[in-house]
Amino acid sequence: MLSGIGPRQHLHELGIPVVADLPVGKNFHDHVTTSVIFTIDKPYSLHALSLTPKDITDYKVHGRGRLTSLAGMEVLGFLRTSVEKEGWSDILVAIAANSLLSDTGLPLLTPQVGLRKDVYINAFSRYKFKHTISCTPIFVRPKSRGIVKLKSDDPFDQPIINTNYFAKIEDLLSLIEGVKFCKAFGRTHSMREVGTKEIKSVFPMCDHFPYNSDEYLACVLRVFTGSLYHGSGTCKMGDPYDPRTVVDPSLRVKGIRNLRVADCSVMPTLVGALPHATAVMIGEKAADLIRLEPYS
Repeated sequence: MLSGIGPRQHLHELGIPVVADLPVGKNFHDHVTTSVIFTIDKPYSLHALSLTPKDITDYKVHGRGRLTSLAGMEVLGFLRTSVEKEGWSDILVAIAANSLLSDTGLPLLTPQVGLRKDVYINAFSRYKFKHTISCTPIFVRPKSRGIVKLKSDDPFDQPIINTNYFAKIEDLLSLIEGVKFCKAFGRTHSMREVGTKEIKSVFPMCDHFPYNSDEYLACVLRVFTGSLYHGSGTCKMGDPYDPRTVVDPSLRVKGIRNLRVADCSVMPTLVGALPHATAVMIGEKAADLIRLEPYS
């Protein structure tokens, strides 16, 4: 958009000469998540204060122990909720043995979610020295769409991003079911064997709802929802005659010669899984297209 490729009216408002009038910034969507956190009575989580020389020796010498964990992420699985009518899995469940005090716990969570100090104190502070595990439902088939716009014509100004999460009620209902699954998971016999107890977080702006009711969970999801940093779709690929698209099926920006886009922004719909492999594939495909059609 700073280069003049974007919605004509928005560029005019900022005094940017229009090179191509295209819907850049629209169709933004993302994978959103929350966490259901449990304390455990065994020292199994990646707790920064509990790591010992034996943990380090076990890892370096024998290739075993807690430090073999990939940032505490132990299990990934897919779940289809009753909201999803097309037969796809709409929730990716991640089980993580990371403590609230670890590098993958609250120090990461706080800036990611934008957690206010009063929310942190009420919801989490009393548990940070305990061993915890988390069950994280990730909503992977969003129907809501947001928008990315420029704040000004200064490239050093942060853009305006309206994620518009949960604009479609189906998205919220799916994630509520994911949260309920995680709560039920924590009550299974296997999890009881390690002494799981769901932490009783109190969110200041949700405490007027009955605890664990759908209304309460909906409120918590609006307060305690994080991005997986999978924002996609703002340079939508598709039929070049479709006014909603920015690039054609060969990744060429419509109306601009010798310019392609090769990243997750071209996805019309974000893949229902972690998108790293797909992003690599788009780059590899772009390389082939450029090699075969270098001047188109």
